Amino acid sequence: MLDLKNLSGGYSGSNIVQDVSLCFPEGKITVIIGQNGCGKSTLLKLACGQLAKRAGELLLDKQSLAALSRQEIAQKISYLPQARTMPDITVEALVLHGRFPWLGYPRVYTVKDRKLAESAMERAGIISHRKKLFAKLSGGEQQKAYLAMLLAQDTKTVLLDEPTTYLDIEHQLELIELLSALKSDGRAIAAVLHDLNLALSCADQLAVMQAGSLLAVGTPRNILDLGILEQAFGIKVRLEQSYSFERL
Repeated sequence: MLDLKNLSGGYSGSNIVQDVSLCFPEGKITVIIGQNGCGKSTLLKLACGQLAKRAGELLLDKQSLAALSRQEIAQKISYLPQARTMPDITVEALVLHGRFPWLGYPRVYTVKDRKLAESAMERAGIISHRKKLFAKLSGGEQQKAYLAMLLAQDTKTVLLDEPTTYLDIEHQLELIELLSALKSDGRAIAAVLHDLNLALSCADQLAVMQAGSLLAVGTPRNILDLGILEQAFGIKVRLEQSYSFERL
């Protein structure tokens, strides 16, 4: 379980995130929502130590992240940022990068590393492209390759910033199924999503941010009933009968 206590931090001397206390429990999907620029991505970077906090505390299974090395943190928390590079390597080589936190120097992959990478490519639906150059893939395929790299890292806590980018509706549903499977494995999942329908349908708990602060946290039903979405987004939310989708 990753526990954020009174967390503050940001860039260039100013705090983008202010005094946020939030827990990412194991076996649950936490979805972070809010208007553009409210601090969602910054919160994830602070939560995994990619960005240094200015105040507050980060506890992973009741242990302070400050007591862990960067390699030890990477063995416990995997993080998929919104902006990523386009390396000139094969999909399989990219996915194997997920094993780096578990390797010494020089990096020599074991049979276990290669099996984990293969399993990750299977779960992410990218195994048929394993020998292709990453740069030759479509945007959706590249996203799935990065997700496979995250799976190969094999951590108990998984943080994703806009993981549905470039994915069509079929592959969005595949992603939600994958996150549900990871939840069933007992992992703590936290994801930033812009699609409110998707967020409401897959979240066990919603964390709603506004202007760098945590406006509310609760189940999707509680957030809806309290009118939090109207307050956060300045929109009227109305529940209606709608179509549901599932993969064939």
